[in-house]
Amino acid sequence: MTGNFTFDALKPMQKKFIVFLVEECSVSKDVLTRKELDEYADEWGYLYAPAWVVKNDDRRVNRGLWFIPEITDYIQSEKTVDNILQPV
Repeated sequence: MTGNFTFDALKPMQKKFIVFLVEECSVSKDVLTRKELDEYADEWGYLYAPAWVVKNDDRRVNRGLWFIPEITDYIQSEKTVDNILQPV
């Protein structure tokens, strides 16, 4: 896989979609099926899975499987923030 697949590298609406996946849909894995992407996109209000995911060949793992490491990157960054904010 090539590319800068970090949460911070995403555009604002892409970040919102990742946050939606994690916070509202409880997604915690970074490989999703096309069916899952379509279902989550429908919940988000899109007609189709986001093109920035499914049209990027670097994200394609296999037929019908898409790599979205920004999900785990976001989860890890939230855990770091939680650890910083915990009282000592």
